[in-house]
Formats: sequence, C-alpha cells, structure tokens
Amino acid sequence: MARRTERARVRPTARGRRTGRIAGGAVVALLACAAAVAWYGSLPPRSESITTATIGAPADIRFDAWGRPYVTARTFEDALFAQGYLHARERLWQMELLRRAGRGRLAELFGGAAAEADIATWRVGVPALAARLEAAASTDTRARTASYVAGINAALAGRLVPPPEFALLATRPLPWTEHDVHAVAALLAWQSSKNLDLEVLRVELASALDAVRLEPFVPGADWPWPIELAIGAGPGLAAFVDAIEPAHVAGLPSARFGSNAWALAPQRAAAGGAMLAFDSHDDLALPNLFHEVHLFDDAGQVRGWSLPGLPGVVNGYNDAVAWGFTATGDTQDLFVVPADAGIESESRVLPVRFGRGRAFAIERHALGPVVARTPDGRGLALAWTGHRIDHDAIGALLALNRADSAGALLDAAARIELPVSMLTFAARDGRIGQLVVGRLPIRASGDGRLPQPGTPGAAWRGLWPTAANPRLLDPVDGIVAAANGPVGHDRQGPLVSADFEPGYRIGRIRAALGARERHAFDDMGALQRDWRNPQAERVLPRLLEALDRAAASPRDLALIDALEAWQSAPDDMPDSVAALVFEHWYLALAEVLFADALGEGFDRLMRHNYVVAAAIDRLLLEPDPHPWWRGERDGMIRRAFARAVEAIAVTQGPDPGAWRWDRAQRVRLRHELGRLAAPLGWLFDGPERPWGGGPHTVGRANWRYARPFRVSHAATVRYVAAFGPERPRVAAAIPGGQGGHPSSRHYLDQFDAWLEGRLLPVASRPEELGPATIFLWPQGSPPPGR
Repeated sequence: MARRTERARVRPTARGRRTGRIAGGAVVALLACAAAVAWYGSLPPRSESITTATIGAPADIRFDAWGRPYVTARTFEDALFAQGYLHARERLWQMELLRRAGRGRLAELFGGAAAEADIATWRVGVPALAARLEAAASTDTRARTASYVAGINAALAGRLVPPPEFALLATRPLPWTEHDVHAVAALLAWQSSKNLDLEVLRVELASALDAVRLEPFVPGADWPWPIELAIGAGPGLAAFVDAIEPAHVAGLPSARFGSNAWALAPQRAAAGGAMLAFDSHDDLALPNLFHEVHLFDDAGQVRGWSLPGLPGVVNGYNDAVAWGFTATGDTQDLFVVPADAGIESESRVLPVRFGRGRAFAIERHALGPVVARTPDGRGLALAWTGHRIDHDAIGALLALNRADSAGALLDAAARIELPVSMLTFAARDGRIGQLVVGRLPIRASGDGRLPQPGTPGAAWRGLWPTAANPRLLDPVDGIVAAANGPVGHDRQGPLVSADFEPGYRIGRIRAALGARERHAFDDMGALQRDWRNPQAERVLPRLLEALDRAAASPRDLALIDALEAWQSAPDDMPDSVAALVFEHWYLALAEVLFADALGEGFDRLMRHNYVVAAAIDRLLLEPDPHPWWRGERDGMIRRAFARAVEAIAVTQGPDPGAWRWDRAQRVRLRHELGRLAAPLGWLFDGPERPWGGGPHTVGRANWRYARPFRVSHAATVRYVAAFGPERPRVAAAIPGGQGGHPSSRHYLDQFDAWLEGRLLPVASRPEELGPATIFLWPQGSPPPGR
C-alpha cells in the first residue's frame, strides 16, 4: 500500500497575519507609487533646456495662458525642429496612432481587432501613396522634413517616461523617420477623399429598391442605371468600408476635415481690412485633431493649426494671408470588372500582436485595387486619384504656409494635387477668394455617384490639371463662402462632385453676411456659433400642415403651438422644446418612410445624414406625392409625430414643460482608448455636456441619424482673422486643449470657451508673452551660465 504523506497544516499566528498584511499592503503601495510615477512622470515639464546637434542656432519657446506655443528661431528649418519637438512633447500618442494607421500597422499595437483596418489600408493603397510622396519630395522638402523629424526624436531621446497610453499597452515609441511623416500625409489624403462610402450605400439601396424608389437617393442620375451590377455586392463592400471607417473601428484615428469658411473684402469689414472666419468640422476626440502652433524665424512666420505628425500647419495664417480648407470633391469611383480578367494578386503577411500573422492578398486591376467581390466572382475595383499622384505634398503645404501675398498663396495652391478641397482665403492686400485645389478625375461615363461597368470605354481618361478647377476671386459683392455645398459646374471643366450636403449652412451664411453692409470682428465669431435651423425653416410648415388640430390631445396641441411659434425663427437653443420635437419627429418620419422597405439596410442609410435629408426634404416639398408615401402622406407624417412625442415622454417624462433640447443632445470628447475599453474612458475621456445647435446649423453640432443626439462631429478649431495695416487680429478656440496628457492643465482648458462659442485672443508676437520656458541649443553652444 502506497504510503501517503500529508503536509502539516500550520495555523498562522496573529503576528504572522499582521506581517502578511503589512507585506501585502507594501506591495500595493509600491504598485500605486509605480503607477503614479508612470502617470505623472510622463507629464511634459513646464520648463526645460536641451542641447542637440540637429539645430543650427539657439531657439526658444514661450507659451500663453492656454498652452499655445510661440517659437522663435533663426531659420525655418530650426522652427520646424522646434515644432517636431513640441508635437512629440504634447501629442506623442496621437502621432503614434496616425503613423501606424498610415502605414497599415495598427495590428502590431492592438492585435487582431485592428487587422481588418490594416488590410483595408493596404488594399486601397495608402502605404503605397506614402512611398510615392516620399520619393517625389524635393531637396528642400527633404531637408525641412528631416529637421521636423529630428525635433521629434530629440524629444523622444530626452523622455524617460512615455505618455501613459504606451504604458497601458506595454509598448514604447520607436524613433520617427521621414517615411512616417509621408505616411501621415497619405492617411490625411485618403480620409479626406470622397465618395466611396456613398457609392457603397447606393449599391445596398439598389439591391433592395426598384428604380423609382431609388431615385430620391440619386436625384438627377442618368436612368436606366444597370442596377443588376450591384446585386449581391453590398455585404462585401459594406464590410470593407466599415473596416476602414474610423467611426466603426476603435483605435483607427480620424484625420479628415469638413468645415465652414467665409471671407469679406475690406469694403464689407467695419475695420477696413479683409477678414476670414474658419471652423474645421471633424470628428471630435481627445486630444483634439489639431495642435495650435506659432513659428517665427528671421525670414517669416507660420501660424495656425497643425496635424501632429506633419510639419507646418494645415489651416492658418501669417502677416500676409489667412486660409482654411473645406472638404469637397469626388475622387473615388467603383467599377464592376470581370471575375479574373486582367487582375493581378500580391500576397502579403500582416504582423499581428498577440497572434500569428494574417495572410492577405492585394488584387489589382487596371482600373484600381479590387476591394470586394460579387457572389458570382466579379470584382469591385476602386479608382482613386491617389493611385495616380506622386507629387511633393509636404513641399506644397509648406509653400502655402510661407506665402507672402495672395498671388504667392494661389501659386502654392496650384501645387496641391490631393486631397481635393476648397481653399478660402483673405489677404492683407485686400484680396479674398476661394478655389478648388487638387486634381479631379476626367470621367468617361457617369457622375461618380454610382458604380460603372468596368469596360475600357468607362475608365477615367486621366486627371484634370489644377488650373482647370473652379475659382472665385475678388467678387464684386465682397463675399466668398464655403460649407461643403454644391460647386458650380459649367460642363466644360471638371465636375467637382455630384454629391454634396444640402445648402442649409451655406444659405444661412450668405443670408447673414448679405443682411448688412459691414461686419465687425465679433460678428464673424457670432455667426460661427449661429444656431438657426434652416432645414426647419424650410420643411416645418409642410409637416405642420399634415397635423389635425381637431384630433390632437391637449399635450399635442401645446406642442403644435410651440412648433408654430418657433417656425418663424427656429433656433436650436438648449432650452427649446420645439427643437427637441422637430428633431425627434424628423427621425421618426425617416423610420416610417424607409425602415420596412430597407430592413437591415436602414441603419446604414441613417449613417449618412445628408442623403437622408436630401431625400426626405424633397419628398416633403415636391407637389406630387411620391410612391414612397404609399398614398398616405399626411397619415405617415402624423404617425411619425405620435412616435416622436411618445419617445420623448419615455426619456424626459410626461410633462412637456420639463422638456429641453439639451436634455437629449449631449457632447463628449472621447479618447481612442476610451473607445477601445469603456473603463479607460474614466481616465481619458472628457465630461459629457448638454449643448445646443444641430446637424444643419452653422454652429454645427452634428450627430449621425443612426446614433441620434450624441454629438460626434463639430468644429475642431474656430478662428477669425482680421487684417489691419500691420498685423492681423486673431482669436481662436479648440475643443479640449493643447495638451495630450489627461493630467495636463491644458487637456480640457478650452472646452468651456468652445462650448460657449467664445474665441480666445492670440498674441501678435512672442514678445507680448512672458519669458521663454523652453530653450533649444545647438551642440557646442551651451546656454549662458553653464
């Protein structure tokens, strides 16, 4: 019989228990101390001095009360070194995401959850574009990019503790290269290009609808369209688009822009100098998309709002010109190609953290990469202007930054080939204007809204030269304005886009600017936060006509009275009950009209507000009832009203006297790690706040109809510049703040001003601020006193 042994059970003494508790407490205390050191030790110091071999002459940096940096340097290259240093000092985590997204390497950080995004990035050709942009960079651009990258790496070398995001993901930042910069530029070009997602939406709609019911979603299209081309392609295309859309992929950063912009000539400005108002509409996030910077050197200045990872500024000004980019232009088309004819395949393996590499193939047709397949094997090839362009993108942007006149700005703008956008500007010499920049496709067939057969006769015939693009310079009325609306097409030059937002914002801007002869500086900022709802002005009277007052309950009568009183001046104010009811009513009407017919496709439709709004508003306002109304237009409008009122009562209680718009509409700035894991939102996200405005107001508070009332898209910068005889007067605000660290005092210090529509004054020169707190010294030239 096997001998059994047992361990003696030792009963711990009281002293032993105390010793264990003390030891356990010591371990917890040590871990807490280590976490605190990692967290607070990664905060950038308020003052520092570094010596480096990669700067030519001493430079210094001052900060204003909101942490906005003012660099003083001898040369432009040294100023860009300082900018790289500042970007890495304040926004290193944001930069890490941007470069990884542009290089298709997010899965090396996040694991398999990011693999599909990386694969889609490779398939559409973003890393390939980055390589071409780097190869096309001029000698000057290479030198300036190298200075910027050297500044980044100088900050990395002096940083013992990286930002907390790196510690949480158990990784460290690697040094930057010039290729990383071009990868960020390629990502910006891709994400700011249009309109792949809308073509995919229409493919799904065409699979569910007949031509008559599809037509409101593609108004004015050439019919008959070969709808059979789309049958069965929707699911694969939809999965592809979702994989590359930041809104659907946590960890995939957004680097695209929308925007309002307008400029006034001196005769329209109260102070007598040209003025520009600009607010860039982008995905809200923490940290903010843009980082404000002011670079001064002996030969000039570059000031404005930069994208961390790129040298210079995207939107900004100097003593001579002020500018802003507004999204426009359709540079993406889908073509249906035969199953295997002319398709080449390249095999790749994607490195994936925590797992095996993912093998995938990049299929290429002469028309573009194949991004999806129909059930019978045909391919959907994506044509994008980015596949045909290899220009000096960074050099063109920096030339624009350094423009010393309106003419120099126009010359620099002609060098920009992608992304296509609307550039609005004002200049010290009194000139104003707007022009489409970038290269547009020369289409052989279609207007870009629907996939085309992949035949030789349907292929693009090349790209339009930038000189052919529409422009409006120094108009007689002294006003130019842009808000993602339609751009005129004379059928001789390029079609900028047949897809555009309804003209509500641009119409309101033009009406407000034309209502008086002259405007003051503060008037420009007031219009940026204007909450008049032009859509309600247009469609609410028709909605109210359908209601039956005689059959309405006392509660409904009170709401109808509120809507009737509101319609003469429908402002989406935070305390408005009418704004609340109108927005709920509109969403309920979309559901009544489209949900049953589209089934699962209804959710995808509701992700595209302007497509929904264009269709519903047309159905409401056209005199002859469309088949979508199924012979009961008024009845459907009434049912939608009843649904809306009941939905509000569920969320805000039965008493309409307590209903408010801002109890429904909220805004919150979210961090990418908060999107990845909700508990991390407690560390990194901003607070949720009530807010006014709406998707179609000039002061934009945009949310997707599919996720109502949670503002996700708004101004990532607002600024006004007014030129005078010497220096421009400028004021600006961003959501959140300059800092990228959650414990930075500048992480959220501009949020309240931004919510309230206040602009914060910008100093004209560094000398107006306090003493410098950061010093950059060339090697061999130590600071005084050392």
